[in-house]
Amino acid sequence: MIFSFTHGGRKIELDVASGVYYPREDSILLAKALMKEPVSGKILDLGCGCGFLSVLLTSRGEVTAADIDSAAVKNTKHNAEKLGLKIRVVQSNLFSNIPESFDYIVFNPPYLPVAGEDKIWSGGSTGREVISKFASQCQSHLKDLGKVFLVFSSLTGEKEVLELFKDMDCEIVARKKIPWEELLVLKATKRPKLIYEE
Repeated sequence: MIFSFTHGGRKIELDVASGVYYPREDSILLAKALMKEPVSGKILDLGCGCGFLSVLLTSRGEVTAADIDSAAVKNTKHNAEKLGLKIRVVQSNLFSNIPESFDYIVFNPPYLPVAGEDKIWSGGSTGREVISKFASQCQSHLKDLGKVFLVFSSLTGEKEVLELFKDMDCEIVARKKIPWEELLVLKATKRPKLIYEE
């Protein structure tokens, strides 16, 4: 399948392999939120799928794309090569193969509250299984004042997701109502370390 979008006045076409997440309303809402933000520096696109957000963000900084699924990794590499873009692509279960820190981490996780379904969108019985693991690990991979942008659904529980990021400065920066649910984009900023000197 082909996914096409316009960026910087240029039409871009991405190949989306079978079984790899096709960008939908959640990806597009996250992309719009990111384009309003002065994103720069080192950027991690976690759960990159076909590489849509990675491709979009190459104009803003140095992009690393990662996905747990080997087909998604291969798909993103293919699209980067096809478009002549420099994107580092790694296979990783969250941060398992990503030791370094970033200025921005972008994540479109599996967030629907269904267990035992397709790993592309199943977030366990609460929808927060993957998000919870991510929240407990992400600050170790963020620079001071680094930011996370994460998309999820009202079905996942807005208050509950915000609670997972309570050690960061959080706000909902975008919302979109679609049938059965509302999509939300969370922006969470890592607080600077306090240095105490006598």
